[in-house]
Amino acid sequence: TLAIEGSEAWAQPGAAPADPLAPARALFAEALSDEQAQRFSDALQKFQRVRAVRDTASVEYRIGTCYEGLGQPLPAFAAYRQAMELGQSDFESADVVTAAGDRLQALAKHIARLTLVLPSPAPTDVQIRIDDTPVSQLAVANPVPLEPGDHVVVVTAAGVAPYRSEVALSDGAQASLRVSLTP
Repeated sequence: TLAIEGSEAWAQPGAAPADPLAPARALFAEALSDEQAQRFSDALQKFQRVRAVRDTASVEYRIGTCYEGLGQPLPAFAAYRQAMELGQSDFESADVVTAAGDRLQALAKHIARLTLVLPSPAPTDVQIRIDDTPVSQLAVANPVPLEPGDHVVVVTAAGVAPYRSEVALSDGAQASLRVSLTP
């Protein structure tokens, strides 16, 4: 009876346990309203704040639609890919995954993709940069989405000559670049 008395002392009559996601759900609803009103910048900021609390396929999909609304296909493409990845094992996200796949297909006509083929095994300290932006070795395991146009690829590692190449990519282009690292 002591345990029951102790627990009753702490319980608040009629109080429901607080939902830690309630503020994020409310913010998601606000962001959705902003998106529907085509206030994409406001909606994007709110969806990103929701993502910081809990990232889901739906949140990533909405982030993608905001980027598309802002005329930024590259980050939209990345968000849709993330939505598909997050939702692939969640039955309740099947519609979101399908919609994200449709948007990816539509954007693929405008996004260039570059596959970097590194030597195997690649040096452990390899540094990859595309247009002065660092790209992780993990990220180049898949084609890297890029804006159509001219790009500069630089790959460095200790004990090897730096590799540098320029590549021009058109809308929807898929190219492969074999990186040679010579001592």
